[in-house]
Amino acid sequence: MASSTNRRRRTPSHTGAHQPAVRRTRQGWRGPLLAVGCLGLLAAALRAAPGGEAPERSANLQVAWVATLPEWREQLLVAAFPAGPVLLVQQEDQRLTALSPEDGRALWTLQPGRPLLGPPIAAGERVLLCFGDELLLVEAGSGQLVHRSLLPGEPSALPAADAELLYLPSVRQDRLHARWIEPPGQAADVARTPGRSGPTEAWSLVRPGGFRGGLLWLADPAPGLLVFGSGEGSLCALAGGPQPATSLLWELPLGGLVGQPVLHGDLLVVASAQQQVAAVQPATGRIVWRAAVDAPLRGTPLVSEGCVVVGSTGGCRALDLADGRLLWSRPILGLPLGSLPGLFAARLLDGSVGLFALADGSPRRAASGRRIACHADRLYDWSEGRRLRCLQVGERAPHDGRRGSAGPQR
Repeated sequence: MASSTNRRRRTPSHTGAHQPAVRRTRQGWRGPLLAVGCLGLLAAALRAAPGGEAPERSANLQVAWVATLPEWREQLLVAAFPAGPVLLVQQEDQRLTALSPEDGRALWTLQPGRPLLGPPIAAGERVLLCFGDELLLVEAGSGQLVHRSLLPGEPSALPAADAELLYLPSVRQDRLHARWIEPPGQAADVARTPGRSGPTEAWSLVRPGGFRGGLLWLADPAPGLLVFGSGEGSLCALAGGPQPATSLLWELPLGGLVGQPVLHGDLLVVASAQQQVAAVQPATGRIVWRAAVDAPLRGTPLVSEGCVVVGSTGGCRALDLADGRLLWSRPILGLPLGSLPGLFAARLLDGSVGLFALADGSPRRAASGRRIACHADRLYDWSEGRRLRCLQVGERAPHDGRRGSAGPQR
C-alpha cells in the first residue's frame, strides 16, 4: 500500500522521512528527515533543464482546478483507496478535513482535538488515523466513524488493518495486539458507538525485539500477511487474520530498515541501513535481487514505471525494478516523495519540491510548494496562502524507452 505525505511545521526541527522508518517522540510519530549537504549543484541544475529548456515549461503541468481553503492548514496528505484518492488537510485548531481530489470541495470534517500523528493508512475503503494515544477508523468517502480505540501503551510502529481486525504494535512487552473492529455477535451500532474503548482483543503476540517502522498488511497471498521490521534489524512476516499468530513465516536479516517496505505488484522493495536496496517475494521472503548503494540511504524507496528511486546522503539514484541494476545517479540532495507519469517529486534541503524525469533524473520543474501531494497524473500544490492548486500532467515527459513506457509489469 503506497501513499504520499509531507508537512512544514513551525517548530525548529523537521524530522523523519517521506514515509520513513517511524521515529517515536514524546508526542508520537513525526515526518521527514532530510540529508545535510551543499545546495549549489542542485540549485544550478534546477535553474536550467537539459538543452537550455526552462524547467518550469518542460514538465507541462496544466492547472485542473484551484480551491480556496477557509483557513490556513498545517498538513496536506493524500490517501489512495479502491474508489479513488482522498485529500486530507489539517488546520491549526486540529480539525481534519477531507477534500475531493476532483474539485477541492470539502467532503467531511473530524474534530479530534489533537494533531494527526503519522500518515493516514488506507484499509480497504476505510482510513486509519492516529491522534495521540487514540486511533480512529473512518469511512473514507463519508467520514463516518467505524471504530475508536485507545492505543495499548506507547506505539512502537504504525498500525495496520484488514476487513476484520486492527493490528496495534506496542512498546509494552514488545507485543502486537489484534483487535476486532466489530466483535463477533455484537451489533454494529454498539461496536461503532463513539467514545467506547473499542472492540475486544482477538489475540496478541509477544515478539522479542518488538515491532519497528510500520506494519504493512498484504491481502495477497491469502490468508494475508503482516510485514514489519524487527528490533534486531530484520524484515519479518507473520500470518494475519482471526487465528492467533504463533510464529514468523519468514525472517530476513537486513541490518536495519530505512523507511518503509513498499509493495509493488508481487515484490516488496526495501532499503536497509547497510546501504542496500532489495526486492523480496512477500510469500516466501526470497530475495529476488539486492543492490549496493555507495552512500547511506534516506527515506522510503519510490517505485514507479519500472524504476526504484532512492534518496541518500550522496543524492538520488534509480535502479531497475527487474534486476536492481543502476539506471542513473544524480546529485539531488533530497527525498523522493511521489510520482507522476514520467516524473518523480523530491523534497529538497530547503524544504521546497522539485520535479525530475524518471528516465534519467534530469530536472523538469522547480515547484514552489512546500506542501505537495502526488497521485496518478495529478500534483496537489498548496503553497500560496490558502490556495490549493491541482496540476495535471499534460504531454508525458520524455522516457528513454529502454523498458517500455511502464517498465516490467510484476
